[in-house]
Amino acid sequence: MFKINLAGRNIRKIALVLIVLIVSFSFASLFFIQDITKQDIETRIFEEQKGRQMEYTKIVSTHMSSDLERVIAMMNGLGNSIYVQEREYSSPALKELMQEEFGKYNNTINRFFILDNNDVMTVGLANEREPLVGSDLSFRDWVRKTRESNSTVFSDGFERQGLYRIFISYPVFDRLSGDYIATIGASVLADPFFSFYKNIENFEEGFLVSYNKDGDLLYNGLNKSLVGLNFFGPEVQDAVNHNEVANNLTKSLITFAEPSYAVYDFGAGERINTQQPVLVNGEPQYFLQVITPTTQIYSQIQDALYLEEVKIYLLLAGTLAAIVVLVFILVEWNHILQREVKRRTTELHESETKARELEDSYDAMKNYLQEVMKEIKREQTG
Repeated sequence: MFKINLAGRNIRKIALVLIVLIVSFSFASLFFIQDITKQDIETRIFEEQKGRQMEYTKIVSTHMSSDLERVIAMMNGLGNSIYVQEREYSSPALKELMQEEFGKYNNTINRFFILDNNDVMTVGLANEREPLVGSDLSFRDWVRKTRESNSTVFSDGFERQGLYRIFISYPVFDRLSGDYIATIGASVLADPFFSFYKNIENFEEGFLVSYNKDGDLLYNGLNKSLVGLNFFGPEVQDAVNHNEVANNLTKSLITFAEPSYAVYDFGAGERINTQQPVLVNGEPQYFLQVITPTTQIYSQIQDALYLEEVKIYLLLAGTLAAIVVLVFILVEWNHILQREVKRRTTELHESETKARELEDSYDAMKNYLQEVMKEIKREQTG
């Protein structure tokens, strides 16, 4: 009896230990699966974001390129018009033509003008105040470069009264003599021009940054105080904490004009930076970056992680419930077996007692018969 009770207690202890081990293993497995699930979701969302942001950066760059190329095509058409070829700069028809073309592109350019052979402005249109007709612009770098190269020039950026402008200058040659006769120019306000493309494709994350060929910032959607400064200068380098990854990425963009991306953290949080050159007629003129904090990306996974956690907890609860039921059944089965063993043992004990009683009765009867036989023999011989 004592052995049976001891065996029952041992089985219950073993069952309790097994439950604790199984629960511990289940929770360890849960946290392990959660970690793997989170990493998998983060990786998948990051790759989706990277692909989407690379595509968005390319689309923005393509739109910029297309708009600038259309402006150059318009300048080419104006330069080949009879009014410019005949130097009829005071013609009302020329101004009307320029006004018509300017109206088509005033979302891109904010000033439109013609310089004669002496680099003096002869006709000018503007969205804000009227350009100073008669102004000598020969001292401007982009005017000088246009004459020296005999090709379209995109200026590096010109700051005046806190506004940064990009100038596009197109040389005009006499179709018959080939002489340089005029320069058609337009200016683009950097801030509205680059910010216009921010919401293309409903891309709400991140901000735009653009550079000229020297690495000067023409636009910064996050920190406008850096506009006009060189990316590799001390002020901007202090702002990005001299981050090597950001420096190498920007240097490769300006040097090789190839699309790429990188992830880095210069102290303001981890970011993904995708970049593209802005090509005009196949030549890189400006450079574009789209920068998004990864915290903004990973915030999207909270709902997905919550659903995954609910699934895992439900699975764990079901598993634990099944384990508890199984252990309960095993314990009850053990109790039943113990009761059956106890009953059979009792029956066996009773059977052994009866057998011993019968054996004792048999021996007594045998002894009695032997005594009777002896008594009978004595009587016969006597």
